[in-house]
Amino acid sequence: MIDPARPVQVPTLETVRARFATWRSKPNRMRRIPDELWDAAVSLCSEHSVCQVSRALRLDYKALRLRYHGSKRSEPPQPFVEFPPLWGQGEVFLECDDGHRQQLRIHCKGPLDSRLVDLVKTFFEGRR
Repeated sequence: MIDPARPVQVPTLETVRARFATWRSKPNRMRRIPDELWDAAVSLCSEHSVCQVSRALRLDYKALRLRYHGSKRSEPPQPFVEFPPLWGQGEVFLECDDGHRQQLRIHCKGPLDSRLVDLVKTFFEGRR
């Protein structure tokens, strides 16, 4: 049973390298790398680059990169949160970034209406 009060220990590069060396040294090892070793390698990519991990562990760069990006996709997307308008009749500068290299910049003068909120909402929902 997992204890939620105890923090999850991320293995170090050296310990995972030793685990791979042990697995590779077995004469009757399986052909495929076990999922536990892949998971340990992927967990290292949060602190080190995929290139560094693949070189240190002698893994295929593309295979590790696919597994790493696949693990990030499993995270649920953040919901769009709509705020009531916080502006009046003045000037508004609005910059939005969707986290995938797309940006939206809006500069408005004068009275604003709900179409601005709809525009921003459409920008974020267009990525799904």
